Amino acid sequence: MNTIVVFSLLASILIVGQMGLSNNVEARLDCADIRYDMDIVFLIDQSGSMIDELTSIETNFDFIYNTASGMSPTDPRFAIISFGDDIRVHTDFTSDINVIKNALNLIPIGINVGEASNEAKFTAINGAGDGQRQDVLGNTGTQIGEFTANYRDVSDKIVILITDEPPSGFDISADFEDAQQMAELGTIAGEQGIKISDIWATGDGLNSESFKLDAMNSGGLFILASDHEVTAAIVDIIEQCGGPGIPVDNDGDGFPTGLDCDDSEPNAFPGNPEIEDGIDNDCNGLIDDGLSVDTDNDGILDDADNCPFTENPNQADFDGDGVGDACEDDSGLLNQILEQIQNILAQLLGLDNRVSDLEDRVEQLESTVEELQSSHPWPDSNSGNGVGVPASGKP
Repeated sequence: MNTIVVFSLLASILIVGQMGLSNNVEARLDCADIRYDMDIVFLIDQSGSMIDELTSIETNFDFIYNTASGMSPTDPRFAIISFGDDIRVHTDFTSDINVIKNALNLIPIGINVGEASNEAKFTAINGAGDGQRQDVLGNTGTQIGEFTANYRDVSDKIVILITDEPPSGFDISADFEDAQQMAELGTIAGEQGIKISDIWATGDGLNSESFKLDAMNSGGLFILASDHEVTAAIVDIIEQCGGPGIPVDNDGDGFPTGLDCDDSEPNAFPGNPEIEDGIDNDCNGLIDDGLSVDTDNDGILDDADNCPFTENPNQADFDGDGVGDACEDDSGLLNQILEQIQNILAQLLGLDNRVSDLEDRVEQLESTVEELQSSHPWPDSNSGNGVGVPASGKP
């Protein structure tokens, strides 16, 4: 059995987010009170690891049939389809319990190992004839037997898939496209009123993401069950009329209440790329995380770069406005530079005026000194005349 998983929970979530959820079918909230005829399709993995699960179904099928009979006004109808790397229709819809039991006994466990569960679901929803066809990746596979998908108009239309590996189409490689098809089929089934319930037989849920989302999209159930719990899981699905119905998605982002971290915010859902908007866009519990990248490769991370989209390792910011010179509007920067030059010139002009005032004061003082010298001449110190020291130096 293939154990290589090439898609992740994130990829699967993104797929469902893009596909959206149908709201064309109301939930069967009246399941316990109003009974519809039941049309039930079993899709059973025929790989060798499923022998215990198949044995459990065969051993307890009378109980399963009687449970459905008690829920259905008329005899319930069952169809049996198995899959490996091909599709085998063992019986189309029938109410004959012996035909159904014989069909279960004919499932070739361990033959054609593969996981064409997505192709089996395609058959169960749309119907398909005997012969070859291509899967979503163009791989050719074979369907043996015809399934008409002739569901009764007023009925609980239930598809129950039992497996323990992710879908791989008609080859043995579980690819992203296989998971995408699974999500698409869940949406299509929901729009047609077909509820797909998936029983993951390993009990641990590992690699089961696309089945959880497929069941959710169609309004069915996803159940973890080991081999001895498979019968109980099938009965639980039948007693709930195939599942709760299409879930409510209040914000229309493709993720319903219970799966969405904030069902009132359309920009917050699992797998959504994180952007800097103060919202936990990817529903990982962190706001605006993982955004520290260096878009312009200048060695400065975007959340600290004053020009995150223009290389400027020196982070020059002439005007100190937080926007680097390398990405600032040149005309605005030039105007700011001219304004600063004008301020400096104005300051210099003011200084020049003050110097001029000082020069005028000096000239005035010099003029005053000259006037004093003219009106009060100093005596000649060498003549001995006038006031001063005599020439002889004696009194």
